[in-house]
Amino acid sequence: MSKCGDGHVRVLQMIACPDPGWRAVFADDSKAGYFIEPVACWLLVEHQSTHGTETHVHPAAPLGTVVSDATEAQNYLGVISPKDNPEEFVAVVTQAMKKTA
Repeated sequence: MSKCGDGHVRVLQMIACPDPGWRAVFADDSKAGYFIEPVACWLLVEHQSTHGTETHVHPAAPLGTVVSDATEAQNYLGVISPKDNPEEFVAVVTQAMKKTA
């Protein structure tokens, strides 16, 4: 992880998932239109840019053979809790993306 927008990103800490049911959702070209991966842990990251320093929590998920920051994947849509329905989440995100296009 090296860049985010116009600044640098540094992982400050890896945080274990207190609830293992969180999932990262990614867009897919298949018929389903998405796939999900379990959130392996949370990353406390620091973004440094010309606007200052901000701290955020990012999900880390298995991407290929490595667990890494899910937000860095171009097809990342977001995270859902154990109670959320992935199909409803993808429908809401898709609708929002159509409105901004």
